[in-house]
Amino acid sequence: MALYLSAKLGNEQLARDSQLVVEYDPQPPFGGIDWRQVDRDAQVPSITALIRSALADHPNLVNRLTRPPRVSD
Repeated sequence: MALYLSAKLGNEQLARDSQLVVEYDPQPPFGGIDWRQVDRDAQVPSITALIRSALADHPNLVNRLTRPPRVSD
């Protein structure tokens, strides 16, 4: 219902982005998530902003969650 309302009050892209953030896939109104089609790099700025907003009182946790992954040899 929340995804449907997001689409009605905002737009379908907002609902699809929300679906990706919460990884909702049991029976979404716009179809399941095809992870092969998801541009994960494009999602980083909005997810980072969400993390910073939600965890503003926990800067150490924000830093751990938003720092780039380490490249291992």
